[in-house]
Amino acid sequence: MTLWTFLAIFFGGAFLLEAYKTHRKSKLKAGQSSELAAVKTELDALKAENQAMKARIQTLEAIVTDGRFDLDQEFRKLG
Repeated sequence: MTLWTFLAIFFGGAFLLEAYKTHRKSKLKAGQSSELAAVKTELDALKAENQAMKARIQTLEAIVTDGRFDLDQEFRKLG
């Protein structure tokens, strides 16, 4: 094997190895970005659900603290 053949094989292999590494990194990033998008979507859904729950709790608190609620409770006890 001559020096030039050895160098060609060596640098060709190094080039292919770097190309493979770059390919793997880009494939890994693509997977992470899709996973990140899924997490963001889930987070947005949970935020919306949280807001709905807060509104529901405020409504329930308004009902319970309303003076008429106590009166309704008394009527139910009597009736």
